[in-house]
Amino acid sequence: MEQLNDIGYIFVPVGGGGLITGIASVIKTQRPKIKIIGIESIGSDAFTHLITSNIHAVLDEVDVFAEGVAVKKVGFEQIFR
Repeated sequence: MEQLNDIGYIFVPVGGGGLITGIASVIKTQRPKIKIIGIESIGSDAFTHLITSNIHAVLDEVDVFAEGVAVKKVGFEQIFR
């Protein structure tokens, strides 16, 4: 962060939500004007379903193209699957 003074956006993969939450917490305390953008693959878009429908749905299946962020449901429960 000290070396990159002109960052406007940071793109973070979204799976269960933990990684983006941690990164956003650190970045926003140091540089509140930076925008954090969550990204996910079409085949593992549990977060998109959550924010567009406001329903905490479970995907029937997920594409494991990016296995670390391929979750059927966003949230804390992912830790215990």
